[in-house]
Amino acid sequence: MKTRILSIILIVVTMVSISTKLAVPAHASYTEIALSYSDLFPQSLAIQGSSIILKGIPQIEKFQRIGFVFNSANSNADAVINFVSRDAQGNAVISTALKDGRYYLDIYTGSEKCDTLYSIIHNRKLEFVWQNNSGYFVPSKMYEHNKKAILARNNANPDQYLVSTDLIQSNHWEIMQYAERITKDSKTDYEKLLAIHDWVASYLHYDFDVYYGRKPHDSPSATTALQNKRAVCGGYANLTAAFLRSVGIPTRVVSGFLLGRSSAGVWTDNFDLTRQGNHAWNEAYVDGCWIILDVTLASGNEWEFGRKTVSNGIRSHRYFDITPIMFSATHALKV
Repeated sequence: MKTRILSIILIVVTMVSISTKLAVPAHASYTEIALSYSDLFPQSLAIQGSSIILKGIPQIEKFQRIGFVFNSANSNADAVINFVSRDAQGNAVISTALKDGRYYLDIYTGSEKCDTLYSIIHNRKLEFVWQNNSGYFVPSKMYEHNKKAILARNNANPDQYLVSTDLIQSNHWEIMQYAERITKDSKTDYEKLLAIHDWVASYLHYDFDVYYGRKPHDSPSATTALQNKRAVCGGYANLTAAFLRSVGIPTRVVSGFLLGRSSAGVWTDNFDLTRQGNHAWNEAYVDGCWIILDVTLASGNEWEFGRKTVSNGIRSHRYFDITPIMFSATHALKV
């Protein structure tokens, strides 16, 4: 069983003297942040002296080549891009000589030199401050809000998230048959969680006709998503919850905000957190703790103009068993 600390694991917390010029909020900052609790994704990102290190990189092909992309937050200067290979210890190390200032870091991965690289930050850059040839990370402004909300919800009895409901029909015969088939080779609840996550992400197509208002919303129920083979986030989350509940894993559907997204095409992080959210995902209770997973963002399948337009299966494990600090870079929990 993995040990989880709500705030962060593998984190070195330092109180840093703040330069007025940089206008950085005066709060705890981090020289190492945990990215994921899953072995399928890099484990942490650290600043050690003048080096930035991506640690615990899985020994799989798509993480063979790492690209570090630095953008200055203080100017419109071109991005600085550095490519390195994963070493035998599963780390990627880049030494840099940035000028003092605030920066955004994005990380891309791929298999070979000429291969297409894909962002593992999901288009949301990590903010960090560089001073005197070293630096520290600045958490998302949503982190403290999410941390309090997660703590408050985690006092709930997990058993209440095992029941079948009108939208999460975990006792429906078809749901039960599919769930049993998907998890037949899984030996632990964690393996069942991963198997169901991967199956739903590969099976469903995200319905952009609904997202952009070209057609009415279908029922977001689990059985509707299963039968239609397409859904928006509510269908992804309800189907995932139904499968997991049917195999005895307490799972809740969480409402909140995917930062920077709206069906009106407006990119913004300024949401009224008391209003209706624009996104849904899951938390599952496994090995004595709640695990965050966003199956919608793991899916590389798209449905638009009445047909499948993209069918890439599972895109990433970026949001499977993600740490709260990284989750907060892209998600905000509803008040």
